[in-house]
Amino acid sequence: ELVIFTVNGEESVSIPLFTWQDDRISHYIDLAAGGIQDQSILMRTGWNLSSFNVEPAYPLVDLVLDSIDERYDRVLSETGIYATSLDPQYNTLTELHAGLGYYIHMTTTTSTNLLIHGIPQPADTPIPLHTGWNWIGYYPSVTMPIAEALQSIAGQYQMVHSLDESYDPDLPEFSTLTEMSPGQGYMIYMDNDATMIYPISTGLAEPLVSETSATLDQACSQDE
Repeated sequence: ELVIFTVNGEESVSIPLFTWQDDRISHYIDLAAGGIQDQSILMRTGWNLSSFNVEPAYPLVDLVLDSIDERYDRVLSETGIYATSLDPQYNTLTELHAGLGYYIHMTTTTSTNLLIHGIPQPADTPIPLHTGWNWIGYYPSVTMPIAEALQSIAGQYQMVHSLDESYDPDLPEFSTLTEMSPGQGYMIYMDNDATMIYPISTGLAEPLVSETSATLDQACSQDE
């Protein structure tokens, strides 16, 4: 069982994460108190392709998504799936982290806010990418033109998808995806392994609540 610590009533981060095993021996951990912030993301009915720029204090899926408990039923990552209907031992996705993209399926009939508690991550935190499709998150707290946001890997990728838009760097005039924004997740196809770093930019001010669209017919087949 994961142990959650608080200092003066405020959630703190244990380093490393501590799991209670009733072994009756002493354990030493570091606690990072303070600095926990919230990111609010507007989730709409159906599928959302989302990410967050705060690293969850306790990354277990059900804890990260506690604010929308019983209002979602599936979460897809690049490498695994979490379904609320499955016994925990059959879920291949167990943790959620900043800098990665996730499909989250909402079962509510109205929009709701997902509140992520965590440690803010620098906008220029490196993201390792591999050849082929990568499900990435967005670290900056402001909206940026997509070519500016991806300048560190210019010429090394073929296509970028959001939930319902796409960007072709060879045909920008015909692309529907023109900006990258907080709270959104993305899929990017790389020609080779590389490390992406978002630039520090003044960008366009983003509202407190980051919005994700929710029409996704293709994702429904990914967890069949």
